[in-house]
Amino acid sequence: MATDNNDQSGNVLFLILIAVALFAALSYAVTQSTSGGGDARKESNSIIIGQISQYVASIDAAITKIKILNGCDNLEISFERSPFDGSSSYFNPNSPSNFKCHVFHPSGGGAFHSETAPAGNGWMYGKNFGVRGSTMAEAIMVTRGFDRELCLEISKTFAGLNYIPYYSNVSTVGNGAVDGTYSTNPAYLMLRDTSNSILNGSDRPLIGCAENRNYTDSYAFYSTMLIN
Repeated sequence: MATDNNDQSGNVLFLILIAVALFAALSYAVTQSTSGGGDARKESNSIIIGQISQYVASIDAAITKIKILNGCDNLEISFERSPFDGSSSYFNPNSPSNFKCHVFHPSGGGAFHSETAPAGNGWMYGKNFGVRGSTMAEAIMVTRGFDRELCLEISKTFAGLNYIPYYSNVSTVGNGAVDGTYSTNPAYLMLRDTSNSILNGSDRPLIGCAENRNYTDSYAFYSTMLIN
C-alpha cells in the first residue's frame, strides 16, 4: 500500500513538473520571439502572456494533484479561498470538510490565488460555460480588460488562431462562481469566428482570448479548468 501511494505521488509530481515546464517553455519562446525588435509594446505583451502562462500552470497543477492524489471528482472541487469558512460565493457543499478537494487550501491543491491579473481586473472562476458544447457546462478561469492587440496575440499564442473568436449570450462573464453545480444546458461562451459561423465543438479552443461585444471590458482571457 505504501508503494502504491509513493507511485501515485511520483506520478502527480511528474505531471505537475511537465505542466510547469511546458508553460515555462511557452513563455520563454514568446519572449524570445518578440524581443530584439525594439518594440516595447511587444515586449510588454510577451511579459503579460508569460505571467498568464505561469498562473494557469499553477492552477492546472493544483487541480491535477487533488484529482489524482486526493481522488476528487469535478463536483467536489472547490475554489473557495481563505478564510475557508463557507462565506464565499465559491463555497462548494460537495467538497469534503477536510479541504482535500480545495484548490487553494494547503490540505488540497495548495495553489496561490492571485487577487490581481495582468490586466488588473482580477481572476474569476466561473461555471456554466459550454466551451465544448457538452451536455454539462465546464468551469473556466477568466480575466477581462485586454485590448484588441493583446487579445489577438493571446489567441495566436494559446489557441493557434489568427483571429479573435467572440462569445454570445454572455453579459456577465465571470459571474456564476464555481460551486459544484453545473448547467445541463450550457448556453455560455459559444465561440464563433469573425464570419459569424459557429465553431464546431471540437474546434472551440479550451484556452485563449475572446471578445464579448455586449460588455465594456470586451476582451477576456479564459482557460478551461474542468470538463464535465
